[in-house]
Amino acid sequence: MNAISHKILCVDDEINVLHGFQRQLRKVFDIFIAVGGEEALKLLDKEGEFAVVISDYNMPGMDGIDLLQRIHQDYPDTVLVMLTGRAELDVAVSALHDGGIFRFLRKPCPREILERTIADCLNQYRLIRSGKILSEELDRANGELRSLNQRLEEKVAERTETLRSQYEFVYQLNGLDSLTEVANLIVKSAAQLVKSREVSLFLSCDNDTCLDRIATTSKEPLHIKVPVDEGIVGQSFSHASSVILGQSDFANMNVEAKKRLALHQPPSACLPLIASGNVIGVLCVSGDPGVDYSPEQITKLKAISESAATALLNQRHRAERDEAQDAIIMALAKLSEYRDPETGEHLLRLKIYCRLICEALRNNLKYKDIVDEQFIDDLARSSPLHDIGKVGIPDAILKKPGRHTVEEFELMKTHASLGGDTLKAVLDQCKNQNFIKIGMEIAYGHHEKWDGSGYPQALAGDNIPLSARILALADVYDALTTPRVYKPAFPHDKARQIIVEGSGSHFDPDIVNAFLAAENQFIKTALELTDDSPELSPLEELCLER
Repeated sequence: MNAISHKILCVDDEINVLHGFQRQLRKVFDIFIAVGGEEALKLLDKEGEFAVVISDYNMPGMDGIDLLQRIHQDYPDTVLVMLTGRAELDVAVSALHDGGIFRFLRKPCPREILERTIADCLNQYRLIRSGKILSEELDRANGELRSLNQRLEEKVAERTETLRSQYEFVYQLNGLDSLTEVANLIVKSAAQLVKSREVSLFLSCDNDTCLDRIATTSKEPLHIKVPVDEGIVGQSFSHASSVILGQSDFANMNVEAKKRLALHQPPSACLPLIASGNVIGVLCVSGDPGVDYSPEQITKLKAISESAATALLNQRHRAERDEAQDAIIMALAKLSEYRDPETGEHLLRLKIYCRLICEALRNNLKYKDIVDEQFIDDLARSSPLHDIGKVGIPDAILKKPGRHTVEEFELMKTHASLGGDTLKAVLDQCKNQNFIKIGMEIAYGHHEKWDGSGYPQALAGDNIPLSARILALADVYDALTTPRVYKPAFPHDKARQIIVEGSGSHFDPDIVNAFLAAENQFIKTALELTDDSPELSPLEELCLER
């Protein structure tokens, strides 16, 4: 772990800004500064790899994106952060989703956010480096073990397997996307590594007064709460230290002390999960009766605990980051909404409507392997981008209260191509971002029709991406059931009739059937997220009663 850097490089073309960074951060972090991209590259040649590089975007000569891409090529482990005061759409979207950039911060950035971001970046860097260091250690161990004689063959195999398991564990952690997946991998790996009959993972509750069991290899229920002052789990958490309980320790306890052990009969070991200097949880293992844990097994558990703590903390921060990123995406999408007075809560309702249709489609065998959780999340996340092309439509047309002329409508229709082209350019730069791909599909295709009479490409049937077919129905339903400048809001039963009549012409019949299956939830969502409180039609009352 000595090979892990802790150095932070701040790059800007204004020396006063850099001196401000030094004053704010030098007491907490190891800060270096560079004036402009060229000086930053020279400093990297001299100092070697930095853990984190924070660069301003708008710099003369080499701008921030060019600099960070160069650094990503030469130092792929370095965590990159873009700091800029610019608010252009293309810069924001590109910086958010460029494969080499970890975070995007607006300038000026409050000190608390900057410090928290740097701490997150250091955790991310440590996790990446830990995997590589374990891999290097595995290679070195294999080389040493091959030179041993036949009598050490068993030891060689055991050591190699341990290191392989640890490396595989860290490698798998890097590929997981949720706290639940990370927690389950931790308990499974710990159980295999030290052959434990039971492993439980506890995380601190929000108020730090209890520990919540979020994963276990046993058949006992999850979310058992343990007070932080109770048993060896609470002791390990409160004192930030490992607690090892052997058979002899248990034999010497009084009856009351044995009762407080609850789930953790000997032999047991509880190890604190420490990340960024804070205890965030406890890993507790229980072995076979009569066989205490050896020092070597405890060492293995400590190795798992170190990587596990960082991964768990990163997942917590990742959830916070995703929430912030979604908020920014919503803000970008609202650039079109703010110029279009018809929408109201349109974007939020669309996300819910798309989820409802997707959940109903999962009951159709035709879509079983297509509409999975990732597809649903990506569609809901990208749905606010469907009308982003409206930023390119003149206000005189976009806000016109009456009917458009033929020429005006043709220009209005170009918003689909404008939005699709914009997101296609982003996708070309970050090909692994699937929700951007779906955003492009719905921007292009949400005005296509099942019979081929839509625009901009006159696609028909299954040639229209599934995501666009779903969004098209959700968008039309919302347009029908909300007031617009040219019409009042239609009741649900009238909107339902129009959609059913459009099945096979405007809409994919499978999507219409999914809409009908989720009809009650559509009504509920429309009522909950409307600005008005309309009287319910008889059909709406009947659906809500069901």
